[in-house]
Amino acid sequence: MRIVLIPELFYDLDLEHNKAQMLKWLQHYRDSGVDLLVFGEAFLQGFGALNADYEHDLAMALSQDDSCFDELKQACKETKIALAFGYIENAQGSLYSACMVIDADGQLLHNFRRVSPGWKLGSAFKDKRYQEGNDYSPFELAGKRINIAICGDLWYEDLIENYKAVESDLLLWPLYTNYDIETWEGGEKEEYAKRVAELDRPVLMVNCIDEGEYKALGGAFVFENGEVSQELAMGEKGVLIVDL
Repeated sequence: MRIVLIPELFYDLDLEHNKAQMLKWLQHYRDSGVDLLVFGEAFLQGFGALNADYEHDLAMALSQDDSCFDELKQACKETKIALAFGYIENAQGSLYSACMVIDADGQLLHNFRRVSPGWKLGSAFKDKRYQEGNDYSPFELAGKRINIAICGDLWYEDLIENYKAVESDLLLWPLYTNYDIETWEGGEKEEYAKRVAELDRPVLMVNCIDEGEYKALGGAFVFENGEVSQELAMGEKGVLIVDL
């Protein structure tokens, strides 16, 4: 199986730009033997699109059957490549930080909802309309069983125990983090690798690039056995191709 981790630039609330980034990469890898492209947390609307004003956040969130996804589904079908990306989901008025997976036939294959609360801002922590998921189930693609964690999901002891109880061949870890390079290379990267070692499977992490207030610097990493086995360093342009 060949997976491409893509730490790409998004703009907050600019769906057309962010969607165009994904369409561009799908066409780039057409007929290349790639099975899956993976983008970071909340990539479609941008991580800074949330502001804890429920009416604002509801208006920019998307339901799973929103027409916004039609072009992405068609592109997956045409290129025969699956796609995973973060977005803010509206499920009958409840909001989630989610990761959608579209398969190579252009069908919705999987929709994972972040299980930890760290994506919420301010008053949203107490607003029950902002919710977390509770389903850790994997999906199957190209002969592999794959499950997903979003950002802080792997930093809670009870949640990581739930992940350990689920059998899968690998775990995708789309996130948004704005470490500066000195901090990341000075020890945080190793802490991330150690944190997921007990999962006993490859963990594929992909960040976003954000030139706004928080300055996310991208980067993509494969963690195995408590070590970094592959990486595209934070601050470097490009992608990370992973063969499993």
